[in-house]
Amino acid sequence: MSLAPSKKLFKQYDKTGTEDLEDWRARFVEVADPTEYLGAIELMGSWRDWQTFKRNWPTFTNNILPDWVAEIEVKLRAEAIRDLCNQAATAKGTAAAKWIAEGKYRARKAGAPSKAEVQREAKIQARIDNEVEDDIARVQEVVH
Repeated sequence: MSLAPSKKLFKQYDKTGTEDLEDWRARFVEVADPTEYLGAIELMGSWRDWQTFKRNWPTFTNNILPDWVAEIEVKLRAEAIRDLCNQAATAKGTAAAKWIAEGKYRARKAGAPSKAEVQREAKIQARIDNEVEDDIARVQEVVH
């Protein structure tokens, strides 16, 4: 890339920018890696450049990226819940799908969750509920 990794890469923030932030979001979410690693490689080419980019643009790190990661978590959980719904009538794969749907892949700090963690989880759960409500209703109809 010709520019140092910062917000100046983006058309939305600099008239010389060559990248579109919304395109980056779409690519990052498509990769669907909640660790950020695969998304970093996709967007910046290296973990080191990704870390530099995040240091150079605190607003991205503190405001934009958390929303992208939350969207990935919602996407993964929604897919897992859909999978659980499809597999509800069988014993095959249910435990793994449940593990993903509950977000067990994320390491959690010891002790009670912080207020921010509780609010974030409630927000994610609300988005999941909206996205998979139809699938759950469909499975209930099949089971009954």
